[in-house]
Amino acid sequence: MLNSIFTMIDRSVGGVTDWWSSTSSTYRGAGCLLLALFLMWQATKSSEQHDRRFFLTGMAALGLLAYGAIVFINGHAE
Repeated sequence: MLNSIFTMIDRSVGGVTDWWSSTSSTYRGAGCLLLALFLMWQATKSSEQHDRRFFLTGMAALGLLAYGAIVFINGHAE
């Protein structure tokens, strides 16, 4: 039973990975940028009361911005 669960998760992750790599680098970078902007908006909404949530959401947004920039650069180099 546990083996079938791991096999199902492996197939799901493999499908998402194939879909992500087949998508244009422009769309991937733009998706990362939009998600990062949404996370920044959420972080600013929570900055007044929840310092930990502000920090973690802001760090995730910065990571997505960096990843999106790398995707744009690698897509432009191709």
